[in-house]
Formats: sequence, C-alpha cells, structure tokens
Amino acid sequence: MVIEKFFFLTSFCLAGENSASISATSQTGETLGDIIKEHISMKRIFTILLLALFSKLSSQTILEINKGLSISDSLSYQKEIRIYKRYSITNASEIFRIFLTDDKVWKVELYKYYNAVDKNDKSRFELQSLKTNTNLRLVWLYFLETNIEVLPSIEQIRYKLRGKAEYELYNGEYEVSHREVRPLDGIGYEAFVKDGNYKHHVEFGNYDSYLRHYPNIDELNFYSEIISIIQKEFNIWKS
Repeated sequence: MVIEKFFFLTSFCLAGENSASISATSQTGETLGDIIKEHISMKRIFTILLLALFSKLSSQTILEINKGLSISDSLSYQKEIRIYKRYSITNASEIFRIFLTDDKVWKVELYKYYNAVDKNDKSRFELQSLKTNTNLRLVWLYFLETNIEVLPSIEQIRYKLRGKAEYELYNGEYEVSHREVRPLDGIGYEAFVKDGNYKHHVEFGNYDSYLRHYPNIDELNFYSEIISIIQKEFNIWKS
C-alpha cells in the first residue's frame, strides 16, 4: 500500500494580487474506515470544504466555450493551434488561436469569453486581433519547438511531481509515502494542435505552481515556453 500525503495550496486573488493563502494537509489510509477513525481533523474537514467550493466555482468546459463563441469543436484548418486559458474561480476564459487559412495566410486571434453567471445574465465575448513584429510562420515554428505536438498532459507526469519516498510504520507494517503539491485554484490551460493529419491535445493547468517546486522537469519547462511565446510575441497573458 502507498500512503500519499497531499499538500493542497490555494490563494484568493483580488485585482490580480494574492490577498491570502491557505494550506491544508490530507493523508489517505488503508480504508475509508481507517481514515474516519484515525485521521479526521479540522484540517481534513477544511480541505473537503475547499474542494467542494472550487468544484462549484470551476470554469466552463471547452465545449461550452466553443458553443458560446460559435466555433467548431474540431480544429478547422490544416495548421492550427488553440490554447484555452481558464480561470478557476471566475466566469472568464480566453482562447489564443493561430492558424493558416485556406488562402495560405497566417492569422492569430484572441477570444475573451464571459459565461453567463445566472439566468438573468447573457454570455458575451470579445474578439481581438493580435499583432507581432515576428513573421507568424516563424511563431508557428517556435511553438513546434516546444514539443507541443507530443507533450503529455500534466496528469501523465504526475509520478514526477512528488517528493522522495518516505518509509514509515503503519498498522504494524512498513509503507511508503510521498509528499506531493496539489494546487486547488489557479489557471487551467489546454492546447489543441493540428498539423496536416496529425492532431494532439495537452492539458497543463497550474504548471507554474509545479515549476516552482520542480524546476528541472522538462515537461514543465516546455509548458512554460508555450505560454512565454504568447507573452513575448503578443504582449498578453503576462499576469
């Protein structure tokens, strides 16, 4: 049996600044009964409440965003990259899009989508044309150099995002445990890539939180490079 120790990290943001931070610790036991009997504490209860809160406040799905923007779920062009940026505790999402049209013209766009929060509200979006001094074909190649076409999603490298093994006695037997950081809120990223007949999808939400703890993991650095290209070339997504 492996005992996992999770350190849930969350922060509430006001006007783009971190106004408070909270941490809680949870440990899974052999059975639910063991957990209830041996490990219930105020911290565990607080963690459960936080998980429930952010589950309710989670942002809209990709399909909902596409429907709201009236864009296809599948990538429309032979060369296209879409990167969805979703905020965990707001109704706002953004979509960066670079593509080669059927007329062989490179284009880049930014959609800002605000989902309706109640029945009296209406969803709305803004379409912003982006500019850069760099040739867009070259920007496309920059993206490919990040391995965006083959990068695994962050959940697929979860085994890398944990501390060294710790061995301890549990119910009279030695077990192994690992310390692992789990951000509760933050920013979700999903990238969809199409290059001819080849398609790929990768999720890398909260990569920056993990990168601070595990700076030498290649995949985390590639995720960072993807967002850095957008920041440097188009002067957006800098906060």
